[in-house]
Amino acid sequence: MALQVTTFEPVIVEDAVFLIERVVRTAGEVTARVNDLVEPETKLATESSEAGRTLTLHLARELGVAPNTVSRYLTKPIGSAFQAGEAVARTRRGLRVITASAPIAGTLTAVDEATGTATLAPEAPTRELPALVYGQVDTVLEGRGALIRASGARLRGTFAVGGEVWGPLKVAIDRPDRELTPDAITPDLSGAVVLGGMTLGAAAMRRLAEVSARAVIVGSVSEAEVRRVLSPSEVLPPAGVWRSLGRGRALAAGSERAPVTVFVTEGFGRWPMAAPIFDFLARREGQVASLLVPRDGAAPEAPPELYFTVATVEDDASIQRIEPADGVVARLVDPTHLGTVVTCRGGVLLERGPFGAQEVVEVEFTTGTRRRVPLANLELLTAEAQSS
Repeated sequence: MALQVTTFEPVIVEDAVFLIERVVRTAGEVTARVNDLVEPETKLATESSEAGRTLTLHLARELGVAPNTVSRYLTKPIGSAFQAGEAVARTRRGLRVITASAPIAGTLTAVDEATGTATLAPEAPTRELPALVYGQVDTVLEGRGALIRASGARLRGTFAVGGEVWGPLKVAIDRPDRELTPDAITPDLSGAVVLGGMTLGAAAMRRLAEVSARAVIVGSVSEAEVRRVLSPSEVLPPAGVWRSLGRGRALAAGSERAPVTVFVTEGFGRWPMAAPIFDFLARREGQVASLLVPRDGAAPEAPPELYFTVATVEDDASIQRIEPADGVVARLVDPTHLGTVVTCRGGVLLERGPFGAQEVVEVEFTTGTRRRVPLANLELLTAEAQSS
């Protein structure tokens, strides 16, 4: 029986055309149209950040009146808007006036005299969905957003903290094994996506925010350092800050408080950025980098992605899919060799052992040593070895 080998999209993809999905979190108004040319700041849709949410006010209980009488105590009719702290209902008990106030700004939409409650729809600020990339609208997703056809290059990360951003890439560190420290962060990084080398700490994250950098790309990051930034008071336990890691690779918990978006290529700890990834990024200094972070509800395997797109959309340039073969550059993802860059020396082999057969690949380390490793421990970076 022939060995069936799965082909993969490598971590680094160059000179390809992508279909990039851009959607709002809740139902919204889509303004994009098929064939529209878009830039990173182009608005695709508008959504209400509080769409679908309502608040129940227990008027009868707060006023101390019978549930079926609450309507007579309303200060304004149903359909009226209320400011935060404004009295929704009021009654008098002796010389004392008792009020039930709106905890937030919103509109009174209904009163239920069976329970003595009222429904308040929060005042909903709108949020615009930008394209974030250069390209052309391929498909409009009614009420959600659009699929954008874009040409360029893509890098897949391991996880990210913070929101989606775009900006020119600027190199702040000249080696993939060096830490980005606060003294290396200068005002000229304002508005930039910063290439930061191996890692950074809480002080560097805060310094990036001070100079108004939009994002930073590093090989790894300490969980404790990020937690110090997201939860300075240390009130939240680690599980509370990182609860979303099991749902996806975008760490949504606390991300709204992240002073700067952190895009991680390797993982937690102190791991150098893989040299092929660092070189891929450094060559693109000055180009616009678009950082897309999976939303809540995305597939667990969905990683954050970094795109470099151009204004001209190619007609056809499919994403290269590869399999292990001689010259393919990869990295190991097992705990012992996490992040180690190797070169494949041949295709997939079926190796029999005491616990059954497994797919393995012979790889060569930078020292020249060769070893067979399980295919499951291999992540393909690029199609072939690049000369230094």
